[in-house]
Amino acid sequence: MKAFLKGCGKVKQIYWIMQDGKFSGKGIVTLDSAASVQKALAKNGENLMDRPIQIEVASDRGQASPGGRGAGRGGPGAGGRGQDRGSAGRGAGRGAPGGGRGARQPTPKTPGSKTVYLGNLPYTVDEDQVRSFLKECGNVTSIRWVEREGQFKGCGFVDFEHTDSTDKAVALAGADLGGRSVNVDHVPPSKKRS
Repeated sequence: MKAFLKGCGKVKQIYWIMQDGKFSGKGIVTLDSAASVQKALAKNGENLMDRPIQIEVASDRGQASPGGRGAGRGGPGAGGRGQDRGSAGRGAGRGAPGGGRGARQPTPKTPGSKTVYLGNLPYTVDEDQVRSFLKECGNVTSIRWVEREGQFKGCGFVDFEHTDSTDKAVALAGADLGGRSVNVDHVPPSKKRS
């Protein structure tokens, strides 16, 4: 993929999409700038390993949680997939903060909130790594991982001692942790159920 995109700009990260442990024919590539994305988009339809490649800007996937994945949160990047499900036709692009198809604004902060959402975490992340990542923001009082059926889902919630720490943490959105561009967002107020 890097050879295919040579001349488009710097490839910062490649993430291959797997299904049931097998390559799905799709991938996400982070590029260094919006100009690089435009150059990559111009390669749409060209052959890679004798197959036409489809390249598009990654789109927001209708996030169910704050700071969910997709270019709505990110920036320079083009998402792509092979036009068939063969072993080639991998695409380009996921964004880094600040560009792309309208960078997503953080969720408005609830006054007094001391909690942030962290998403797109490496599946091998531990509390020490998260505390180190957030050390300049303030004192972390707790970390809660999101799990489903005992499996870590790559996201969680972090509580701070002081409310201003959340603003510092949200400013880290898009920063690298373990090779992944981490989503950091304010947690919206919970809805009261009656």
